Amino acid sequence: MFLLHRCLHAAAIPVLLVLLLFGHATGPAISQPAAREISARCQRDLAQRLSIPAGEVSVKRAERTVWRDASLGYSRPGKMYAQVLTPGWRVVLTARHADYLYHTSDREYQYGGPLQLALASALYLAPVPDEPNFNGNLMQISLTGTNPAVLLERVTAFYPQENGSVIAKRRVSRSGHELIYLAPGLHRKPVTLGGAFDFGAASISPVGKLAVYTRRALGTKWGVWVGDVAPMSSGTMNVLPLPDGATPDRLAWENGQLYAIVRRDQQPEMLVINTLEGNPIWKKPTSRRFPGEPSLMMNKSESLAAYVDQKNGVPSTRVVIEWFTGTQNEITTIPGFKVSRTLLGPVGGFAFLNGTKGGKQVVYVVDLGTKEAISFAPSADVMAEPFAGPLARAEEGARATR
Repeated sequence: MFLLHRCLHAAAIPVLLVLLLFGHATGPAISQPAAREISARCQRDLAQRLSIPAGEVSVKRAERTVWRDASLGYSRPGKMYAQVLTPGWRVVLTARHADYLYHTSDREYQYGGPLQLALASALYLAPVPDEPNFNGNLMQISLTGTNPAVLLERVTAFYPQENGSVIAKRRVSRSGHELIYLAPGLHRKPVTLGGAFDFGAASISPVGKLAVYTRRALGTKWGVWVGDVAPMSSGTMNVLPLPDGATPDRLAWENGQLYAIVRRDQQPEMLVINTLEGNPIWKKPTSRRFPGEPSLMMNKSESLAAYVDQKNGVPSTRVVIEWFTGTQNEITTIPGFKVSRTLLGPVGGFAFLNGTKGGKQVVYVVDLGTKEAISFAPSADVMAEPFAGPLARAEEGARATR
């Protein structure tokens, strides 16, 4: 059932979006000898990656392209590339009801992963040397670890939203922060929403209401500001104060109500408030489930799990699908990797794992259908967050031939 769902989901990827992300297509060119040769090498590589016979991999199209540099449109963090125009091909292969992308020169190739992964990306905060307010740059990177780009300059924390937007805060002085909003979609510009002594986690509701932990000034209590996603007026900023002794953790919306995880005496506590009431007050919710808690349930019977095993002091991570009966179906084992967080998505049919390998932060994206595991390490030794938005600059890697 899950595999059928995944195949149908993959088949529904809009071709137009993929073309926008990866540049202009020049049309099929598989009949050219050079395209046939490099495509055949890519076919053999993909068959090996998926552990399937080469005959199960077919060429969907091969398009002539000139890459802007020797990275072939897939630059990686910390690497330098010759800045020379490089003729090559954009090759799309099909295997087991899914499409896979390769970028090539006339002699070399780079694997781009399942085409479905182009619909999302990952975010991380990279330090900026000698930044006076200790801000970093918010980086966006593909789910195969390529094409890192600055999404927001000089921010100190960020809160990605389910609709593909980002809320971030920027430290501007020892006693002040700005709240920044980046709308979903490509080619968007950041908007400054307001300023306060400090901001915390933020959440945007399905109808566009913003809730953000706010501390208006030094010596004031933490509260939650609720309003439209628009510049705030400091004179009319209405902050709902948190209960005495509560400090902020997380926020999430559900059915028009705002849920909060706060900490009192170092212990987590969940609260809920109806912001539409004339005199809203925080209450204890009847449910113990926090709406913003990532779910690992894949359907009513199956859930995703990851376990760390140790052998001779060396860790490995087993990724499994568990039935409600307790039966496990192992997807893959990743040697040397110690998982710290497991998530579903941000693309259907994939798992997103944070953890360490060799003492450094590493991300693994696991295809739950083919069992392929793709890894990447951010340019800074920090944890990455999955993001429900495509690369803003993915289309800049190539120019089409005429």
